[in-house]
Amino acid sequence: MSNYKLKDLIGKPVTIFTENIGRNFNDSQYNDYFTGILTSCDSDILETVHPITKCKNLFFIKNIIGICEEQSLDPNNPEHQKIINQMNGSNETIEEKNQDLPLSDSINIDVDMLNKLIDKN
Repeated sequence: MSNYKLKDLIGKPVTIFTENIGRNFNDSQYNDYFTGILTSCDSDILETVHPITKCKNLFFIKNIIGICEEQSLDPNNPEHQKIINQMNGSNETIEEKNQDLPLSDSINIDVDMLNKLIDKN
């Protein structure tokens, strides 16, 4: 994996896909462990930090299958602000037309897809 390309992702939200690690995770744990802000990388290790809990995760480069940049919500964007308000429990609702945002605006992980990838190895 090229560190040159990884450095382009530092400071951005990413999801890390790894080889099977022999542990079962629920959906919340997948988000906690494998989605975060990329903070640093070198030839051996990649480090992320969880955007809410600030917990750090280290991944050995040799065990990483892929890294996907995630889209994040911009509080200065009125359309995104509606989503943020709903997530924070505001009474403001999202209009029907705004629910057609692409799935990539989410940091959720498709656990079934990951399990299928793991089973192939």
